Amino acid sequence: YFTSTSIKVKNFIVLYIGLLIGASMGVLMPLWTTLAILIGISLWDLFAVLYKHGPIKQMIDLVSEPKEDHNKLSDEEMKEKIQSGEYAYDTSKLEIGIGDLAFYSMLTSSTLVQTGNVIIMILTSLAIMIGTGITIMGLKRNKILPGLPISIFLGIGTMLLSWYLFSLPF
Repeated sequence: YFTSTSIKVKNFIVLYIGLLIGASMGVLMPLWTTLAILIGISLWDLFAVLYKHGPIKQMIDLVSEPKEDHNKLSDEEMKEKIQSGEYAYDTSKLEIGIGDLAFYSMLTSSTLVQTGNVIIMILTSLAIMIGTGITIMGLKRNKILPGLPISIFLGIGTMLLSWYLFSLPF
């Protein structure tokens, strides 16, 4: 991983390891443990990123402190230029962490093991992808957002609702 210069190889390794870790955790743990971990980590992610004294928020603020550059635009000027189309929002540098991948994989594999229904697993996976899309769209308005909460809560809600609906007698 560290010696590869190809970004595609690095991305594949991160994806592969994240999926393996998450799938094995989702298969080995009971449902209540999986849900407790996913909800707990999602709440921690909210705190760490959005709370002004959260560790990730502090790191981002430290890294993005304005330097002594008088040519910098104010936040209002920057927003106006982005909205007018003069500046474009670059999403080519977006990254998803190995932890996010592991937890998404943990939820989908646990869904399949617990329900035994591939359709419920697919619906849960779609909900996770929709949540990820919502988070990415939210990045256009915010500098940083937690990656887990929207996707995980949509995924858990979809899993529980579809599991209930599929278990109803017809």
